[in-house]
Formats: sequence, structure tokens, C-alpha cells
Amino acid sequence: MRQVLLVIGLWAAVVAVPLVGPLAAQSLDRESIFFDAIPFAGRTKDSARMDLYLALPYATLKFERNGGKYQARYQVTFTVQGEGKKWLDTTFTRDLSTASYDATVGRPARYEFFQRKAFLPPGNYTATAEIVDVKNNLAGTIRRNATVRDYLAERFALSGLMLVSKIRENGSGHTITPMFTENISTLPDGYFLFFEAYNNTSDTAFRLTANYSTPKGDPVASLSFPKSLPTGRSQAWVRLPSKNLAKGLFNVELKATTAADTNNALATSARLIRVAESLDGMPLTEAELDEKIVQLRYVATQSEVDDIRSGSSFDEKKRRYAAFWERLDPTTGTQKNEAMIEYFRRIEYANDKFRSYAAGWLTDMGRVYIIYGQPDNVQRDPFRRDGRAVEVWQYYGQRNLRLTFVDDNGFGDYRLATAIPLGDKYQYKG
Repeated sequence: MRQVLLVIGLWAAVVAVPLVGPLAAQSLDRESIFFDAIPFAGRTKDSARMDLYLALPYATLKFERNGGKYQARYQVTFTVQGEGKKWLDTTFTRDLSTASYDATVGRPARYEFFQRKAFLPPGNYTATAEIVDVKNNLAGTIRRNATVRDYLAERFALSGLMLVSKIRENGSGHTITPMFTENISTLPDGYFLFFEAYNNTSDTAFRLTANYSTPKGDPVASLSFPKSLPTGRSQAWVRLPSKNLAKGLFNVELKATTAADTNNALATSARLIRVAESLDGMPLTEAELDEKIVQLRYVATQSEVDDIRSGSSFDEKKRRYAAFWERLDPTTGTQKNEAMIEYFRRIEYANDKFRSYAAGWLTDMGRVYIIYGQPDNVQRDPFRRDGRAVEVWQYYGQRNLRLTFVDDNGFGDYRLATAIPLGDKYQYKG
């Protein structure tokens, strides 16, 4: 079988230690923590495994400053329980240290990622992840229920479904990027359901149907398409659209039938997904979108702006706008696009601090701030002999810029007296 590589960034090292002190009394922000439990077939009949995935954002933890570092300590306990027995019970503690304050508050989003496997017989199970912020007396517990089948004993079966944002094929197999959220709205061009198929029939031509329903079971939508699956055990995926669903929770069930008989299901597998109103920071109205397109001048080329603007409808403009920011997103598949959020944060800051005869983001100081960010050093001379006030902004490092702003009329209308490199645009550094 071809290999599957899971792309998750750096794996976290762990140290097993007992929990010290009472259980935390306050709650962590569980909404931002991603935990999943996905069942697969084991190596033999009557056996299976459950894969546990935990993505813990730095921003969920409370960091304390110690010298020039920001430090946090947390503890994770994974358990899998069912059929009258506890099949997994492991606890470890992890110390975090970073010199970047921005990293501690999610600029950009950084994660601790863990994967654990539990080997167990078919049955009904509850998987639990408990996270304790040791230094700050905060805790959060997330549970997932899963039914594990005797996959290899059935004529045809499907494993649990993994939400995936990207799949790249190579010579030795596939590279997949899992989503760290159940919110499929973070991927405007669609998402993947990744799974294993266990085909003990002689057929290889099948039909897969994705049925969407509400948590109460009311049908919402259905998509069907042909799929070739070899005999034996194989890895497969389907790509599904993320648009045209109302906001809320949905159950997506993947049903497999033979191509010749689409009425009788060979196997089904299901999971919950969520549809949010929009990505964090995405415009919700046509007027807001038009305003944000105008404000792209410091990050987009004119041809990119024209392409977004030329969309034939509001939905098409919004799709192109989302696709533009998707290309710049440092953490694809999460609820936040840090590059977009930081860009418009700078615009808001410029409007607040640099307003003159024009909106702050249109002034020279606003433009420089949005493109380059906060200067490393600012020198002010408000009382020059010629009566003009001057500010000098310096950017160190690779930029090595020294920019002079002059207020000719005394009303705070600072104009840039030093040219900046032509074509410089905002770039998210994280």
C-alpha cells in the first residue's frame, strides 16, 4: 500500500509526569482546541485502531514572562474507554518557551500537535483529551464518541472520515494536510474527506454519495459521484464543496454502493462538520467588500485588484477576494487568516493614529506603517528652525530603511520626504 505522509509541522516532544495539585477550576478556550478520534481497521480481523489527533494553539495557554522568554507549561491526558475497559490512558507534560510575544497571542497561529493510537476490538468508545494549563489553573476536556467496526470481516467497509485541507500525490504515496477545525468555511474552494476503504468484493467500480443532514436528521443536500476502489485495503478521498450550506452544524454521511446497484448501501461512514458565517475578518456585505477591495492597494497588484473587482456577482467577487487571501494565509485550514487579520489591523491602527486631511490609511505615514509595520526606532524633532516638524522612522535588519516625514504646515499632515523602494508591498512575517 502506498504511504501517506501527514503534514503537521514539528512534532512535539513529551515527558510523562504525574499531575500535581488539584484539578483546574477555570476553563480553557475549548472552541479553539481541535481534537478528533478516527477509527480504522487493525492489522487482523477482530482488531481495529483509533487515531487521536490534538492541535493545541499557543494562544489557548497563558504565558508568563521570564527574562527574555515567554513560558508556559501544560499537561495532556488521553483516554479511550469502552466495552467495559480503558484501552488508553496516558499523561504527559510539556514546557513551552518562545522569545516572541506575538506567538503567544496567535500572531501567527502556532500549534502543539499530538497523535496517539489505541488498538482495540470492535465496539463503542469514548475518546477524551484533557488539557491542563499547569501554571494558571485552567483546564479543558473534549470528548469524542466513535463506533469501531470489524472492518476486515465485512464484504465492504469504510473507516472513519478525516477532514483534510490539501492532498498532494507523489511517487511514494500522498501528502495530506489535516484541518485543525471542523469549520469547512475556512476553505472556500472546498475540502476533502480522507478515509480507508476495505473492499473484499470482486468489484472495483463504486458510487459514493455524500449526504448532508442537520443534527436532528433532516436532509439538507446530497452529492454523488463515481469512484474506483481496488480490492483489499486502500486509502482514498473525495473533494466536497464548502459553499451553499447555511450556517450551523451538519452531519455528512459518505455512502458507498456498487456502480450497478445504487439503491443498496454497501457501507456508510459519517462525521460532524461546521459551517461558520465567514472566516474571521471576511466581509459580510457588498459595501464592506467594496471598501476592503479598495484597501488592498498596499498588498495586491493592480491586476489582482482588477480581477477581484471584475467578478460578475457579489458571490464571485467574494470568492476571488477569499482566494486572494488564501494564497497569503500562513495557516491554511484554520479559522484565522493571520496575514489578512494583521493587514486590516494595521489599517485600523493607521486610521486611528495618522488621520490628517485624508483617512489615516491613505496618508504617507499610514502607507509606510501598513507596508512595513511598526518602525524599530522613531526620532521626533517638532521645533526645527524652519518651523517644520520632522519625524524619522528607522527599520533595521534586511530592510535597512531610514524614512523622513515632514509636516510643512504645522497641522500634522506629515509627507514622506524619502522615497521607498518601488513595488514594495505588505508581507506577513509572523
